[in-house]
Amino acid sequence: MTDDRKPDPQAEAERRLRMVLAAEARSERDTFGRIQKGFYGCVTLLVVLFLVLLFFF
Repeated sequence: MTDDRKPDPQAEAERRLRMVLAAEARSERDTFGRIQKGFYGCVTLLVVLFLVLLFFF
């Protein structure tokens, strides 16, 4: 028996769209993670600088 069914173009287009949307969501999540990490890094530096100034001056 051979399977002579043709692939459904609608389903294929939907599958590709879902893959593109998932890749875009991963990219946005990674970008948000980098921004969040940088923000917390800056806040940490400001707190450490404040503590150093508080103790030494």
